[in-house]
Amino acid sequence: MNTNIFTTQVALMKRELWEHKGFWMVPFVMAAVLFVLYLYSVGYILPTKVGLDIFVDRLMDSNPEALRKMSQMFVPGTSVPFLIMMGFVIPFYLLDSLYAERRDRSILFWKSLPITDASTVMSKWLSVFITFPAIVLATVGVLSIAMTLVMGIIVIFGGGSAWTLVWSNYGFFNGMFGVALLLLVQLLWYLPLMSWLMLASAWAKKAPFLWATLPPAALIILEEMFLDSNEFVRLLGSRLIPFGDEDSFNNAAILHGDGPGNTRLFGENVHIEGSFDTFSLSVVGDLFTTPEFWTGAIFAAACTAGAIALRRYRDES
Repeated sequence: MNTNIFTTQVALMKRELWEHKGFWMVPFVMAAVLFVLYLYSVGYILPTKVGLDIFVDRLMDSNPEALRKMSQMFVPGTSVPFLIMMGFVIPFYLLDSLYAERRDRSILFWKSLPITDASTVMSKWLSVFITFPAIVLATVGVLSIAMTLVMGIIVIFGGGSAWTLVWSNYGFFNGMFGVALLLLVQLLWYLPLMSWLMLASAWAKKAPFLWATLPPAALIILEEMFLDSNEFVRLLGSRLIPFGDEDSFNNAAILHGDGPGNTRLFGENVHIEGSFDTFSLSVVGDLFTTPEFWTGAIFAAACTAGAIALRRYRDES
């Protein structure tokens, strides 16, 4: 039985990939564009505007610890455009997730199969939490490796040691672990907002975006008119801000280097506030001990149950 459930979920996740090609096309196109721009900057601008010899000399003149810390930030830095991209792709996917099958009436075919509505809805969540992040993380990893290899070749042509100056400081696994941790925490924090979008997708017969935005807007207006308060705006605003404060999230996940200090990088004195050197799972504990997370999780569970019920009982004839 468990094997059948697992097989069904895998098949449904494959369906999501087939029907939403943006899951892999958008990261691939973004990575290709970023890599071309990177090649142009290090292959043309760097040699012509700075000079490879001067660039490599500055690298060798840098403090080794500072160079290591900067290299540790390479993978997380590469991931930033992709994380921003996910903030656009996932909401549009959720708004379309249960609405599109009613729009093209493919829901009639899928309901004729021995697949429960709960399994279908859960496949949407698995796509958001597993499939899409896995594709993005793999893309970030391949792109960062390719960029690091190119930088090493550039250093070799400049007369330096690629291993000493670039590759030995790369920090691939720490960087990938940190990005995966950051992504997981943020997805969990935004879970109630995402579940509301899915509920709107299950409810709307037309314009799911309006169904997702108009009720909160109406609630804001009504609260202001009758209660003369803005608690809902405050609640919504706090949820829109990425999870974490200076004491919990940043210190646990980002600033775990050897501490701030002035050091020498590229021949200049700079101030470095730690690095992406190590990452701590305590940031997940910080999330789970936050009361707002659990209230959001209850709301998300209610929205998910509502989406399942709407898909099950709504008449599509």
